[in-house]
Amino acid sequence: MLQHSGFPNVQTASSGEEALDIIANRTLDLGILVTDLSMGGIDGVELYSRINKIYTQKKVNYVPGILITGFNIPQKDHEFQTMKGYVLHKPVNNDTLIATLQRALQGPNPYYVTT
Repeated sequence: MLQHSGFPNVQTASSGEEALDIIANRTLDLGILVTDLSMGGIDGVELYSRINKIYTQKKVNYVPGILITGFNIPQKDHEFQTMKGYVLHKPVNNDTLIATLQRALQGPNPYYVTT
């Protein structure tokens, strides 16, 4: 679906750990992270946090990120938003996902929560 919507280079991972391995072995920078909250191993919030730490070391101030969740856990939403990421609650239709991807690529969530 993403490839047909103008995002040609989509890389998938079956867990947060696999995603971190892929990112660690990439020669190109990550364009955007779309993750689920609930995965085997680390959750999507922890994954985004670790990716942000990796890219902060590379002097990158913002890694676009979208957390998709079927759970109502305000603490997790808040954690993700403090890292300037976007949160979508399931069910998410294609148009909403694409619009959010485009917004995230333009810059940090303007409604992010500061701690």
